[in-house]
Formats: sequence, C-alpha cells, structure tokens
Amino acid sequence: MATLLLAAIPANSFWSAALIMLGGYIDSQLFGANVNQEVGKVNDFQMQTASYGTAIPLIVGTSRTTGNVIWTTKFVEHTKTETQTQGGKGGGGKTKTTTTTYYYTISLAVGICQGPINSIGRVWADGKLINLSNYQHTIYYGNEEQTPDNWLEAIEGNGNVPAFRGLAYIVFKNLNISEFGNRIPSFSFEITRTITDLKALVETISINSGLQYSDVDASDLQGIQVIGLESAGDKTGRSIIEQLQSTFMFDAIERNGKVVFKRRSSNVGYEVSADLLGAYETTPAEEPYKIEYKDERELPRRLTINYLSKDKDYQQGTMSAYRQITKSKNEQTINIKMVLSDSEAKQLAELRLFELWQSRKTLSINLSNTFGWVLPGDILKLPINDEKQNFMITKTTYGKPGLIKIEAVATAFEVYIVSGRKVDCETNPVIPSAPGEIISKIVDLPLLPGETSTDRIFIACEVKGVFYGANIFRSSDGGATWLFVDQSTQLSTIGNTLSVLPPGNTITWDENSTIDIKLTNGTLESRPAIDVLNNFNAALIGEEIVQFRQAELISEDTYRLSGLLRGRLGTEDQIYNHNINETFIMLDTLKMLNYSSSDLYLDKLYRVGPVTLPVTDETYIDYIINIKGIGARPYSVCHVTSSRDIIGNLTISWIRRTRINGDWKPYTDVPLGEAIEAYEVDIILNEKILRTISINKPQAIYTASQQIDDFGKVQASIKVRIYQISEVYGRGTVKEEVL
Repeated sequence: MATLLLAAIPANSFWSAALIMLGGYIDSQLFGANVNQEVGKVNDFQMQTASYGTAIPLIVGTSRTTGNVIWTTKFVEHTKTETQTQGGKGGGGKTKTTTTTYYYTISLAVGICQGPINSIGRVWADGKLINLSNYQHTIYYGNEEQTPDNWLEAIEGNGNVPAFRGLAYIVFKNLNISEFGNRIPSFSFEITRTITDLKALVETISINSGLQYSDVDASDLQGIQVIGLESAGDKTGRSIIEQLQSTFMFDAIERNGKVVFKRRSSNVGYEVSADLLGAYETTPAEEPYKIEYKDERELPRRLTINYLSKDKDYQQGTMSAYRQITKSKNEQTINIKMVLSDSEAKQLAELRLFELWQSRKTLSINLSNTFGWVLPGDILKLPINDEKQNFMITKTTYGKPGLIKIEAVATAFEVYIVSGRKVDCETNPVIPSAPGEIISKIVDLPLLPGETSTDRIFIACEVKGVFYGANIFRSSDGGATWLFVDQSTQLSTIGNTLSVLPPGNTITWDENSTIDIKLTNGTLESRPAIDVLNNFNAALIGEEIVQFRQAELISEDTYRLSGLLRGRLGTEDQIYNHNINETFIMLDTLKMLNYSSSDLYLDKLYRVGPVTLPVTDETYIDYIINIKGIGARPYSVCHVTSSRDIIGNLTISWIRRTRINGDWKPYTDVPLGEAIEAYEVDIILNEKILRTISINKPQAIYTASQQIDDFGKVQASIKVRIYQISEVYGRGTVKEEVL
C-alpha cells in the first residue's frame, strides 16, 4: 500500500514530500476522500467607534451627517452548509466536499442628529451609497412624542429602553454585516430639516439662546435661502450665527433695545457733509480725520474656504481666491459647516478676500453729537478727497462733551449683493428713537477684591426708554460750570427690596434669611457655592454688601435670594440697619469714578444724562454725594478676649483684619493693609466715652487704678468699643463687646 511505501522513505529527503503527495492522491483514487472547509469564520469583531459624550449635530436645511451607535446586541453567528461530490468514474474514489459558510448579524440603533427632522434621504455605509429599503429598519424623527422602539424593548425588557425624545435615530434589525467585511459600517445620512429661510433660522437660534421674540428683528434676512447647515450640538447660538454671518454677509446691530440682523447689501449708509467732518473741543485739528493703511504683508495673498459641497454629496469642498499683485505671502483658511454649491463657495472666497483687503484702509474721525446715535455696523458716506467714500463703523466712543469718536474701515457694500439672494434695499434710513431719561445712584464702597486704589466712588445707571450711554459731569461751583468726568456704556442690574432683610449670621452661610428683590433692569442667576466664595453674586443692599447662592424668579422681574453671605467686605455693622424699599445693586455692574483726596468729606455735585445730548439738556439729573473714602476704612477687629488679674487689671486682646489680600494662609498673618498699626479702645458707660486707650498692638490694658478713676471702683463688667485706625480714613468699623 502507499502507506508502506512512504514509510520506507527517509523523512528528511526531497522525495519524502513528493511521495506523501503521491500517496494522498493514490488514497483518494483508491478509497475516496471527505473534505471539510469553512468560509467566513470570524473570531474577533471590529465595532464602529461610538464615542461617549459626543455632541449631537444640529442639521438645518439639507445636509449630510455621520451617525453614532447608541445601542447594539451581541453579534449572532449563523451557518449555511453545502456538500458537493466529485470523481468516481473509471473505478476511482469519490471526493465529498462539505463547505460551511458563516455569516453574522447584529441589531443596532444609530443616533443621527437633533430632532425633529423631516426626512432621511440617501444613506451611505463606509462611504458607499446603499438602498435603505433592502434592510429591515425603523426611523425615528426626533419628535418629543416618540415612544421606545418595540424591537429594543423586546430584547431589553419593557421599561428598560428610553424613547430618545428629541433625537433622530434609526434602528437596524438583524443587519447582515458580511457585505461590510464582517464589521459594523460607518453610516452617514442625508437629512432634511425644513428651516430653509435665513430669517426663520436666525430667529430660531436667537430664541433658543434665551432671547425673546420681541428682542429680535431679522426681517431684513427674509427670502435668503439656506441650503444646509451642520453644527455640533455643543456649539453656542452665537457661534452658529457667526458662521451664518460669515457666509451670508450680515451684521448684528443693537437698535432700540433689539438685536437687529441687517444685510450689508441693504446698508445704504448715512451722508456726512464736509462741514461736519472733524468736530473738535476748542481748536480745529490740522486734519479733520485720519486715514491709515494696514501693512499688506499682514494680509492674505490666498484665502481658502472649506465647506460642505452640494455638488459632491456633501463631502468637504475647497475653493480658493488669489490676489495676484502683492508682497504678502500669507495664506488664510476659513472652515465653515455650510452646504454651498461649488460656484457659491468660489464667489464667497473671492468676496471674503476682497473684504479683507478693502478693510485694510481705516478711518479715525470725531463727529458732533448730531451723530450720537450711530453704532458699529452702520455705514458713513464721507466726502474724502472730493469723492464719496464708504466706511463701516467698528467702534464708537463718547469723548469730551459733544464729541463722538469713531473708528471705521473702508467698505464697498455693493459687492455684498450676491446673485441668487435678496438684493432690494432701504433707501431712507430710520433715525433711532430719542434717548430715555437716565436714573443714577452714586455710592461710596469698601475696597473691592482686586482693587488697590481707594480714591474712587461708583455709579449705577438705569434708563426709562432707549439707552445710548451716559455722560457724567461734576461741578465745583454749584452748577455754574461743568467738568466732564467719564461716561458709562452699560446699564446696571438694579432694583429695590420688597421685604426687610433680617439680621443674620456673618461668620458662615446664612441659611435662614431671605430677601425679595424687584429689578428695574437686568437679571439675576443662581451660582454654586464655590463661585460665590470666588466673589460672584455680590450685591449692595442698603449699606450692607451681601452675596447669594440662589436667585429664584418668583414673579416678573422679582427674585427671592437665599443662601446668603452677610456683612461682606467689612459691612457687618449694617446687618441691623435694613428697611423695606432699599436700593439693590449688583457690584459687577457698577461704573467706577475717580476723585481727588481733596474731595473727601465735601458735598460734590454730579450731573448725569444721555451721551447724545449736551449737559444743559433738561433730561440731565443732578446728584449730591458726600465722599467719605470708605475704600480706605479699616475692617472691625475680631475674636476679642479678656482676662483679669488678682487686683482687677483688665487685659483686652483681639485679632486684626485687613482690607487687602486677606485670604487665609497657613502659618502666617494677613498683611497689615495700613501705613501703621494703630488701635483705639473706648471705655463706655451709658453711651458716654469715659476713656480712650491708644495703642499700636492688638492688646490693651485697662488698669485697676484707671477703673477706680473712671467708675469709683474696679468693675466686674465693662463695655468697650475697639477701632483699628487708618491714617487716611481715621477710625474703622467698630467692634463692641461687654467684657
């Protein structure tokens, strides 16, 4: 037999292998053979990457987005067996081949984007277009009413599957993954969400970001079509609108308390005559305006835009624009998640490059308060070198009384009229409303965290009507003449108390006291304790500085504050001095005003009114304040202790506090914060000062002989008032104790 023949051959010879093959052939011919083979067996599977915490995309219009696996079953193995028989003719043996084919299925849910959406169009798996109808599936469009998937509940159990409300997703049932290389493919989807009008889109984003419908005017964007937009769900409303601005060339401008979205193509500009150029205080400048040019080497020679190409199945497209003649070698790339046709993207690249080079030319000019209502984004038409030139305002500053300082860049707004988009424009600009009456509150406050200078007071402003800013003047001659001090460009968060703030704990959190606040301007928000301890949510209530954790909105513009820190910044002496209808002001919304040390303890006359009107206008309101320099007032001492010796000498000790860098530090004392260390201790009887002890250390001795001189005998109980002394302010906040 063949087996005996092979056994006689040396195992290491060349002929050994040859004869083994020959033996196998002889065996199969004489006796037949059974062959078993396997196809498609997989021991290790690859999963599509599913990232925890991935932002859910927002799709507007029609765009393409990649899905993210949110649920799967285990892979299920299936087999199919086929048997074939060959040979047997001419007396030879038969060969029987058994083939076992393996294939695998899996059920999975793929999250797509924020809902609700209108439809899913084309679907790609690993970049290849597939026919979704060939796969068993269920689509959920991200409505708030959608219920849990029945297939998922059958596997996981009733009540164990979320409805994924607000999320558009798709469930694949028993997906055969053999055509995808025995792994879950990467799915991407063509999504349609029917907000294709730019006006509606900007309004929706603004309202979702916290604005009221009445706060937004996007009427100028009516009729501009948005093909598609993809934005990650972690993007802010502002960042999405900025992307739209860069694509559709519009600006956001504040007008009469509203955010107005205005196309640059419709901004026809305001005419400025030659005789109004270059306003001045006393003497005309040699040049009524100043024009400068940015170094061209700082500008791009080439600008590239990356976008989602409508012509390439929403894959990334790239278009560039070049400036032929320039010394610049710079390149700039702009990435946008907007769906554009290739021709639109090319046009946009050329427009953005032109815009950058056009704005190379900058203008600085002073205008009279006749133009006090102009704002950044407005276009001024100025007669420059005997021709009308257009400049878009980038910054306005109210300088000396009657002067508006303007910074602007050159613009050619007619280039923003893009084919296929709305091109009609207003021809008669509307002059904004007259400014409202400004109501102010001037306060003298302790040194605030981070401050070093004490020669300052603060002003809070609110307005009845439209606010363009406030001019602040001071008079030293009873109002005969006025000196411009400063201007405020923000309104304060201000209101009044509706209840009386009761006395409370000044050492730790006051969890028992609450206070109701009615705001006339601004809003309040709750903060975690760590933020409050880092100086957030600090407010002046009457004369006490209070911080709060919780701000509960209990009715319109009315908040209940709780979780309080009382007597902050050395105002603990004011916790017993509260009444109803006290002024409430958030400290971070105050405007600081400087003063001279010669102004201390004198009544000073201030006048506050709209920046667009002269100081003599009847809308201005006068205020009188006696400046005491509270920023230099020392804090009260703390931890007062006492002891008496055998003959009745009273030793009084305490720990000083500081206004400056007073955070706790281990194994070291806080800085002094004063030029010298000095204290005064008053001995009190029936509110009368019997004796004052002056010392330069935090300890005083009231001797037995002094007690006999003051009271006639040694006292078992004595009332004292302790003050730290400032060379600038004098006595600080009192600490009263009975010892």
